Amino acid sequence: MQHFFRLFFVFFMVIVTSPVLASGNVRIGEAVINFQSGSIDPETLNGEISGITINMADGRTSYADRLTIYSTSDGDTLTLDQLTIINMIMEDYDGSLAMSQLDWRGLVITGGADNIGVIFSEDFNPENIAVTGEVIIKGVGFGNNNGESVSIDEILVNSIPVSVDAMPDVPLQEGEIQINNLVFVPAADVDYRPEYDAFLRQIGREAISSSLTIRGQIDERPDRVNSSSDVLLDVDGMGQVSLELDIGMPNATLQLLNSMVGLQSANQEEYMTVLLTGLLFNQSSIVLRDNGLLDVIMLYQQSQTGMSKDSMVNIIMDQLAMTLGLYAPQTYAMVSRPIRSFLQDGGTLSIEMRPASPVPATSFLGFAAVPDMAMSVLGIDVRHQPSN
Repeated sequence: MQHFFRLFFVFFMVIVTSPVLASGNVRIGEAVINFQSGSIDPETLNGEISGITINMADGRTSYADRLTIYSTSDGDTLTLDQLTIINMIMEDYDGSLAMSQLDWRGLVITGGADNIGVIFSEDFNPENIAVTGEVIIKGVGFGNNNGESVSIDEILVNSIPVSVDAMPDVPLQEGEIQINNLVFVPAADVDYRPEYDAFLRQIGREAISSSLTIRGQIDERPDRVNSSSDVLLDVDGMGQVSLELDIGMPNATLQLLNSMVGLQSANQEEYMTVLLTGLLFNQSSIVLRDNGLLDVIMLYQQSQTGMSKDSMVNIIMDQLAMTLGLYAPQTYAMVSRPIRSFLQDGGTLSIEMRPASPVPATSFLGFAAVPDMAMSVLGIDVRHQPSN
């Protein structure tokens, strides 16, 4: 990831340090960038170059077919209205990362060119990059020398800066991230690779793809600020996991945290104490939807162990009884039936926590001592809905 940021800013440094950009090569620090054609106006930072090769002093090499940039500047702030890179390949010591297209609109860089000049040092830190705007990345592929690989069809990011009156000095964002069709293949020498291959053969597939969506939203209210997050994971259409989390913070706590901005590193313990003391739990839910994944897993386990589905369900429930049942017997009595039904019949299992009023995060310390108390205080409800 750090190499990716460095590659990106190699392009940027060429733009801001070269009086004229035309075909040829330019040395920036320990990197040499070559491009076959095109130019970028150093005054407006607009233009296009193609046939790009970047050679790092340590032997790493990166390539791109084309770079297009359109930007606007306002003092120390540079806004990339459009940054498009086509067919990028980045080679590292033990692998490579490739993407067919990166299209970034609205990337904001603060601090001026001097702040970006450290990209070739070990102290490089991209904190002055505001990851805002819209990002589309297509055709991502990562592989290392051990045979481990990750491929992603598409990554979509949409981020919007948000200002909160009670915390004006802290940058906040809300937005959405989508990762579509991610396929992971473990390295050939990892311990679980034989089981992974056997599982794929059992279900008649060459790979399993997953998609992930994450959404975040900020809700500013008269007395507090709420933050809600939604996560949806889809496993090849065979099953889904969705998570909803809604938390809040009183304005008084936010104002105190705002006054401590810049002091977190020196007073990390005090900062975290203030944060956790003021944090409010509003509500949460976890929903498991089975569209055949449970049967696939059960059939594979049957082929490996010879146990029946009922026997495997009983083992899982016995483990739950020895953990949750031991420490929170009342909670176990409430959740055991819907969980068993879900394991046997599939469908949807929902776990909701919706307290009558926001619960301070410090109350969770009491739940550790009396776990069953959480059931009533948090309004926990567990239900199973069979498939239609």
